[in-house]
Amino acid sequence: MIRDKGDKIPLIGYAPMQRGFQLIFPRTIEGQEVLTAQDKFIKLEFPYPPVGGMGDERAFFEFDVNKMVIQDKIVY
Repeated sequence: MIRDKGDKIPLIGYAPMQRGFQLIFPRTIEGQEVLTAQDKFIKLEFPYPPVGGMGDERAFFEFDVNKMVIQDKIVY
């Protein structure tokens, strides 16, 4: 996970599921919240196996943190 400030948050777990997977990241690092309402976005970047020799083998997703805020708290 990459925050809008450019720092990378390490993956701490991975769980395969029947129709997908779950990526698990820490909510705090050194006692500080990883994601705050002041953050503008977070990005996920991860490699995946090539399918039929196509694709760059990396996926990128960006999430708007404002859409994750309910009653001044981030919900994720």
